[in-house]
Amino acid sequence: MDYNEQQALDIIQRFGLNESTNAVWRSRGKIPDKYFREGFQIKEKASGEKDMQAIRDIRRIFGYGKLNSASIARLLDIKPSRMMDIIFNDITPTKDEILAIKKVINTIRLESRVVLSEFSKNAISGISLSKLKFFLGRDEIKLFAFFENRETAKKFFDWINDARQFPDGEESAVIQSLMVFSTELVLL
Repeated sequence: MDYNEQQALDIIQRFGLNESTNAVWRSRGKIPDKYFREGFQIKEKASGEKDMQAIRDIRRIFGYGKLNSASIARLLDIKPSRMMDIIFNDITPTKDEILAIKKVINTIRLESRVVLSEFSKNAISGISLSKLKFFLGRDEIKLFAFFENRETAKKFFDWINDARQFPDGEESAVIQSLMVFSTELVLL
């Protein structure tokens, strides 16, 4: 929509936008069309102690380096650069972004616990191995960070990608890594 001073001021007041927005729109000669669409709402930024705690938890969890933020961003349809800003650069996400990221983290955590439970009971059964292979092969998990030992990670990388036999003697490494991982993903 072409710029109109009165409409611009009304929109700025209605949506609680920064006063400097008016100067930007005036210089461009346009007011973005989205403000005229029926039902348009500005996404609510996170605020309050509960949201701030969730942001700290998300940053702590990504700080372990075991989750692939770019894959999770694609999954959530968030720009990877925005995801990186949320995680590492004190940018305040929206409430919707917090909920979506928490949901993915909780899904991965619950899946890791299911795999851990299954694998702990029947380490080398076909079902537990297929669940483990699927879980470790997820794009959202950084396999080489998941295992403390790089050689162990390489064995599992080969196992996942080349359909080789399960790496001999690595059951305890899997159980330990799954236990640590599921503990790290706890949101307070």
